[in-house]
Amino acid sequence: MKKVMVFVLSGLMGFGVTAFAQDRTSDPVRTTDVVSRMDRVQRPDRAQQARLQQARVKQARLDQADLTQQRIEQARIKQARIKNARIENARHKQQRIKKARIKEARLDAAGDDSQVNRRRYHKAKQQAKRKRLANQGSGDETGN
Repeated sequence: MKKVMVFVLSGLMGFGVTAFAQDRTSDPVRTTDVVSRMDRVQRPDRAQQARLQQARVKQARLDQADLTQQRIEQARIKQARIKNARIENARHKQQRIKKARIKEARLDAAGDDSQVNRRRYHKAKQQAKRKRLANQGSGDETGN
C-alpha cells in the first residue's frame, strides 16, 4: 500500500521518491490509525465537495431557466401531437369498420350471384348507350 502511494506521489510530483518505497514491517495498529486519520481528514473534504457540486447544479439550473421552459413547451407540444394522432387513428379505424360493414351488407343483400348481376347490368347499360349513340348519329346525318 505504501509503495503504491509513494509511486503515485512521485509520478504526480515529478520527482522520484524511491528511497521511501522500501518494505517496512507494517504495524496493524499504525495502519488502522493512519486510515482513520485519513478518513477524518477526507470527510470534510467530501462533504464540502458535495456542497460545491450541489451549488454548481443549482446555479446551472438557474442559468438555464429558458432551456427548461423550452423543454416544458416541447413536451407539451409532443403530448398534444400524440393525443391528436390517437384521435385520428381512432377516427380512421371507425371509418374502416363502417366501410367494411357497408360492404358486407351490400354483398349479403346482393346474394351470391352479385358479380353476374353487375356484369349483366353493365352490359345492358353499354348496349343502351351504343343504341342511343347510333340513333343520334343516324338522326344527325339525315337531319342535315
